[in-house]
Amino acid sequence: MQMTAEEAYAEAERRIKAAASDVLPDIGLSDLKNLNEIPKIPQISKLVFLNIANTNVTSIEVLAGAHRLEVLDLDQTSICSLEALSGLDRLVAVYMNGTKVSDIRPLQTASKLKILWLADTEIEDISPLTQLASLHSLLLSGSKVNDLRPIVDMVTGAEKNRFSGFAGLQFENTPAATSNATLRSLSRLEDDHERTDKTLAYLRTLPPYPEPLPWDLPKTPPADQTPRVIVTNDQIDIAHVPADASDLDDPIKSRLYSRLKSKVPDLIRLGNVYPEVNAPAQALNTILATPFEEADLLDIHLEMAVLTDLIALNPSRTQAEQLDAECLQVVQQISRLGPPLTLGNPDVELFEARSLQYAQQKRDEAIANSERAMAQALIDSPLLTARAAHFADIARTAPLEGRTASYRTSYVKNVILLGIAALTANTATTVWTTETVAALEFLQVNKDLVLTIATSWGEQGHIWAADLIARSGEALRKYRA
Repeated sequence: MQMTAEEAYAEAERRIKAAASDVLPDIGLSDLKNLNEIPKIPQISKLVFLNIANTNVTSIEVLAGAHRLEVLDLDQTSICSLEALSGLDRLVAVYMNGTKVSDIRPLQTASKLKILWLADTEIEDISPLTQLASLHSLLLSGSKVNDLRPIVDMVTGAEKNRFSGFAGLQFENTPAATSNATLRSLSRLEDDHERTDKTLAYLRTLPPYPEPLPWDLPKTPPADQTPRVIVTNDQIDIAHVPADASDLDDPIKSRLYSRLKSKVPDLIRLGNVYPEVNAPAQALNTILATPFEEADLLDIHLEMAVLTDLIALNPSRTQAEQLDAECLQVVQQISRLGPPLTLGNPDVELFEARSLQYAQQKRDEAIANSERAMAQALIDSPLLTARAAHFADIARTAPLEGRTASYRTSYVKNVILLGIAALTANTATTVWTTETVAALEFLQVNKDLVLTIATSWGEQGHIWAADLIARSGEALRKYRA
């Protein structure tokens, strides 16, 4: 006949009292099915073994201070907290299969722990086991563990012992096993040593914890071919691409370059009157101060696109804002020198091809406004070099339609995909530079803009952006903790 809860408690008290005289108390209560609570244990500091498996016990608070405890069996109980085990550094074996435990951080200092059974629990994170160098028997089957890499240095080749029916790693029917075909196959190997050794060897081929697993990362959307966004000295930059051989072999282009250089002073003079002319005038003056063979023809092409947009938009301006006849004539003369000088250059041709694609798509004003706002935010941030900031200003002032509209889209997209994502990539290995933190903070402050812009990259692109923002937010929280 099964005992009532009161009878089970009384019997537990009797056994605990009887064990009190032992030098190394060993208490077994697993046959007391209706036991709801562990009675107070006199001289708790001497307790070595406790088995309450298959009981109705819900708390092990009584074990706080059991500093000699080596073996604890909690299997199939309703225990949900291990807090009482914090600091119990003599633990050798802990069994908690089928419990409600979801947090094993209290075990992270149990340096002598060899056996840990967590099957069919709520545990997802086993990173607290990273430093447990003696661990050689880990049962995770049926748990919610999603990443095995924290135990990549787990001891292998250990023999079975009196505490454990097996030595090694079991993880079948876990999210970790089902997330990857290789791990799924490894989890089904019957031999404990083979399964453990091959699994640990495979884990060592993966990015180190806590970097994202390759299959967990959404696929990065393809960047546009221009502009060529790079990271230089922890800042986002635009690569300088000098004229190529086909440009240099063309004598007409060299003469056009010289002619354009002679016309720019007129543009600078007019820039003193019209601020919108001043930026391209000063930029062209800087570019043309270098020899032709060092010039980046895409840079020239973009400044010409700015001038072309000024001409196209001039009629829609108010009379007070319009360029006067002289200014308009000079801008037109200079802009006509652009195409024969820059067309044929590989990067210019890539830009033109992408511009044509964007021109055939309907422009979403909300996305365009978000791109402009993003460009302004980048200018205001410490993330850009002076060169990249200049091109951000072109993106910021680009109209909804026009020659520079497509550049705005490509610039903002590539800065996010190739610049900001690169600056935040080191957070998984806790490399916290000032620039990395600035990039993380930038993403959090401007996440709504990023997500709006990413809707134009397709569903997977939007998923990638959301994941980037989520991971950067988590990294920033860890940095501030």
